[in-house]
Amino acid sequence: MAYEDAFNSSMHNYHAGIELKPTASSGTVIHWYGTYETSWLLGWVMPRYLQKFMQAMAEGLARHAEESEPARLLREKPSEENEGRTGH
Repeated sequence: MAYEDAFNSSMHNYHAGIELKPTASSGTVIHWYGTYETSWLLGWVMPRYLQKFMQAMAEGLARHAEESEPARLLREKPSEENEGRTGH
């Protein structure tokens, strides 16, 4: 997935992408990256700011996914190997 930001006056030519990769433990690895141009002064500040900002966004996305209805249902679903077993 990719997007562009046309509304931030401090950055120009901002292009970003997000890659979501499933993990073996039913989780997801989020790789969020981007490129942009800015003034030389903001060039010192923006990398650290954007790293913290994007990390917070990725953590919020992960938290929302964990708390969503489908995720809750998957956590509560009984395992298929235990279905249909009686106590004998």
